[in-house]
Amino acid sequence: MKSRIITLLILFSLRIFAEKIDNNSETWFQIFANAKLTYKWSIATDFGMRRQYQFLNEHFQAFARAGVVRQFGSNSLTLGYSFFETDKNPEHRLYQFFVIPQTFGIIQLRHRYRFEQRWRSQPEIDSYVFNYRFGYQVSINIPLKGRKIIPKTPFLILQDELFVNWGKSVRNNFFDQNRILAGFGYQFTNYLTANIGYQYSFVQRATPETFNHIHAIRINVIFNFDLRKKEIETETVK
Repeated sequence: MKSRIITLLILFSLRIFAEKIDNNSETWFQIFANAKLTYKWSIATDFGMRRQYQFLNEHFQAFARAGVVRQFGSNSLTLGYSFFETDKNPEHRLYQFFVIPQTFGIIQLRHRYRFEQRWRSQPEIDSYVFNYRFGYQVSINIPLKGRKIIPKTPFLILQDELFVNWGKSVRNNFFDQNRILAGFGYQFTNYLTANIGYQYSFVQRATPETFNHIHAIRINVIFNFDLRKKEIETETVK
């Protein structure tokens, strides 16, 4: 059984190297703004811009995403909508994120299950095509000072996310892509965190036998606002 699996992996690898492969270098900027409304409910938003060709030469994508978050103990479920524009072609998405955090000593582990419904513009047919996409992300944060990530703490980030597509419009790219990230972060305060990292993505395109290797610099800034104190003060006054 093991020999068969190894043989299949070797054949798949040889096939990939025999196909058309493009390389690109990109820079991804992203700003997150999250607000806790109560102990169970919060709002999550993020805005992004992506450039390509020698990292910065050409703008090719922008997006905005907003969702409502419901806490279930330490786990959370997010329901939201996002708008993407890629090379001036719009895309509308509904998305659901389910996040399960874990802690092992100083290691902070997070599992994120992503489910998306995508309506992508197709200029050649003057219409939209629909498909589903599922993603699983595992993320590890390790503080480089102390045992917890608190204000004034640098930390290491390791991350991997795998995507698959399905639906009537999906023909050749059931495997969508895999993203591997390594980087560093710094939590300045309870309300502000930033990180930067290198991301390698292996992407299968809709065109048969076409793959992309993408080398990207990712820069994230995260704002976390806590509005629960106002709620407590209002209840106290009442």
